Amino acid sequence: MILKIATGSKTLQEIFIDSDIPPSIGARVLYYSASKSINSGIIWSYDIKAKNTKVYAKAIFIDDIPLVNRAFIEASKDAGDYYIYPPWTLMIKMIPSIMLKYVCGFLDNKVKNDNFIDHTLKRILRLLGKRKLSLDEAYKKYKKPIIDMYIKKGFLALSNTPEFVVSLNMPSKHYDYFKKSSTIKLVSGDYKIFLQEYLKTLKGQTLIILPSKNMFKDFEHYIDDAYFFESPKNVLEAFDYYKSAMNEDKIFVTTSFGLSLPFYNLKSIFVIDDMYSEIYKSRREPFVDYRRMAYYVAKHYGAEIYYASNTLSVNGYFLYKEKKAEHFYVGLQLPNIKIIQKSDKTYLIDKQSIDIVKQYLNKRILFYVNKSGYSYAYCEKCGSLDICPSCESYTTYFKDLDLLKCSKCGNINQQKLCSRCGGSLKVYGAGVEQYQEYITSIFGKRDNFSFLSFVSDEYFDIVFCFLLENLLFSPELSAREIYHNKLWRLASRAKELFVFETSNVDKYSLESLLKNNQYIFLEDELNRRKEHNDPPFTKTILIELKENADKLYQELITEDFFYISKPNYFYEKGEKRFRILLKVKNQANIRRIGNILNKYKNYKINVGIETFV
Repeated sequence: MILKIATGSKTLQEIFIDSDIPPSIGARVLYYSASKSINSGIIWSYDIKAKNTKVYAKAIFIDDIPLVNRAFIEASKDAGDYYIYPPWTLMIKMIPSIMLKYVCGFLDNKVKNDNFIDHTLKRILRLLGKRKLSLDEAYKKYKKPIIDMYIKKGFLALSNTPEFVVSLNMPSKHYDYFKKSSTIKLVSGDYKIFLQEYLKTLKGQTLIILPSKNMFKDFEHYIDDAYFFESPKNVLEAFDYYKSAMNEDKIFVTTSFGLSLPFYNLKSIFVIDDMYSEIYKSRREPFVDYRRMAYYVAKHYGAEIYYASNTLSVNGYFLYKEKKAEHFYVGLQLPNIKIIQKSDKTYLIDKQSIDIVKQYLNKRILFYVNKSGYSYAYCEKCGSLDICPSCESYTTYFKDLDLLKCSKCGNINQQKLCSRCGGSLKVYGAGVEQYQEYITSIFGKRDNFSFLSFVSDEYFDIVFCFLLENLLFSPELSAREIYHNKLWRLASRAKELFVFETSNVDKYSLESLLKNNQYIFLEDELNRRKEHNDPPFTKTILIELKENADKLYQELITEDFFYISKPNYFYEKGEKRFRILLKVKNQANIRRIGNILNKYKNYKINVGIETFV
């Protein structure tokens, strides 16, 4: 029998086993390759009739129970079709790497008693009484010469049988897979109230996906008796997480890694989609949006999928209008709202805002500024803002650290000179540090004042918002949507008053907030996207490659795609690359793009935002 194994290196390897009984799909495998090295992977599929003609790799060990459920494998196949990537690559990407690691040697205790003066040996023997200790781990923990000496003297013995670092010696659960489906449910407004009511009637397992581990503390306050899991950092955590997935009627609060846990009775998935940022998007290729992956996982488990957010997304609104999703709205309690149209830009803060601060001087006040650091950096010699040579984003000056840094990729401008012409730089514009410096110069340092450049889940008496209009000029499809969402989230953080100071207003976002009616903005934005044939009415695909961009462009324009841009160059870590943007009608044959790209090397694909179905 030939097994097809998804390996840690994200390839599909064929190995031979001398058996007529197929192992479980999703089980882990250790195997010898043709070069006699030991590798590991997950069983993706098998061929019972295949003969051992060309395959020389042979299995050493196969798990008795699957590491991943068949539902997750099928979800990976759906995601692979969508993102034009080999599906086993996506599956391996989401499984914690520690689950595929193995060791070729464990230490055994050969001593009948531990009555030694040698304290190091006593510690090792006590540890071996609790758990296994690999040779590599012992070398790092106690130094190689010491461990080799104990083995030579016969105090410790070495077992050379390869084993996985994490042993899944836990009871298996019967899980029959057959094709299933899921219904999409959207929750907006005060979704925590909805979630609390839903959990009171919980049956089966529920998975809650948070966009950030920083949100765990907030959810711990109102969800009792739940497992809170980050991606495992060590062996004991990994085993506990996987063992816990076997518990009935439990709530699991995790980051996106939780989608790969081997649940057997999963009834619902809640995706807290409350940040409208790239946090759900993997930063390394393949660029998978875990919100979409959650939909595929729910579909193959037959579980309900909920997307919860303060504001309904444009894509969610589209699904609701198309009757492909249900929508539940829990009203948000908004404070009094004060709009200050800033006209005189010579002052950092309008006089009206200063007067309001004076009125509420002893209240807890948040000053939110939609720009990190102190300022941008401007070069008078070439008349432009300094950019990062690695990713071409504008750099940010952090005065507190005396550092000029790219907030996107982290690259530091060590010389603090213009990256284009080498000219001297000066501050330009204002960030949260400059606002803090200015406000402190007027009112002094006060414990009841907070300054942030990100949206916190904490509540304040008064919230001021500055520079949110920066988002409206961002070259992103979702710029207005992010602006609208942040406006609502910041307003909902204020108990008494929300002060919005701006020099440029998005009419429909503001009207939506003032009338407490999100549909005003959503309807306008959906109409705008329809007029420009943007998602969700089309699907956007960004192709990046190092060379042969013109050749690829000429090949693509012969296909039936809605829109294809000419190749544009950019720099990534100092290397010149090219981008081609496509808009594809939803019914187009997306696989054709994958077939075309098979002829090219060193390319990346990034699928843009769009509807989930």
